[in-house]
Amino acid sequence: MIIASLWTDVTKLIFRRPRQTADSGSYVKSHESLLGDVQAKLFDWRSSLPPHLQYSRQRLVEATQHGYAGSLIAMHALYHISQLKAARNAHHELLSPHTTVRQIRIAHTNATQLLEMVCDVRSISPHGSGKAQDPVNLLSPFFAYGITAAIDTLSAGGLREDFGRTMVLVSDSIAALHDLAQFCASAKAQAKQTSKRMALMEARAAESFEVTPVVAAPRATNGGEAMNCWRINEPMEQVFTLQQDVTYGTSSAIYFKALREGR
Repeated sequence: MIIASLWTDVTKLIFRRPRQTADSGSYVKSHESLLGDVQAKLFDWRSSLPPHLQYSRQRLVEATQHGYAGSLIAMHALYHISQLKAARNAHHELLSPHTTVRQIRIAHTNATQLLEMVCDVRSISPHGSGKAQDPVNLLSPFFAYGITAAIDTLSAGGLREDFGRTMVLVSDSIAALHDLAQFCASAKAQAKQTSKRMALMEARAAESFEVTPVVAAPRATNGGEAMNCWRINEPMEQVFTLQQDVTYGTSSAIYFKALREGR
């Protein structure tokens, strides 16, 4: 499958490190060239899909009725995870502010679209009917990994006007992780981890918006200077340093600039 091979290209890109002797200009030029190539291939792949494999909620309904929902979900989940990771993990201190803003926006957009698909899957799939009947169960543990990565990306911070919708997506996606935990051991731990994260998001937003927290949560990290936005500075994923994470490692000014331009 072409999309699977592109995921391999993404993993090579995000684990690529600049040589200590390399100047920033050479890294920027090389990284932006590789990133542009990967993103163009991902876009071309999605654009080339036949109409019945282009994602929409209605096409998911049709795919479920005709028995290929698992394939439809898998390919589009892989697409969004690939776009998210390619955009998010880079040595942003060596990138231009324009490039960093663009990559934050791409990561945030694909995280949102992945969780929107998760919500569609949960609203359509016959939960509790057994592993063979529910297409979401066919995708664990990779689907669980993607859900967790998307929640991690969105939980870096957000705008007040988007908070309600974000929390609906996160809540439904955590419920999907609990569903997957019946068939995937890692999903159980991820459901617990993301539930704690959701509580932290609520606490940070409550603190920033000056309202009472919905639930008790650990003390949030600093950030979110403005009343109309909230910020968490520590990612759940610990594979990359903050210097390799455009979502968490950049300043709040650059991060919120990206979100506002993406609206």
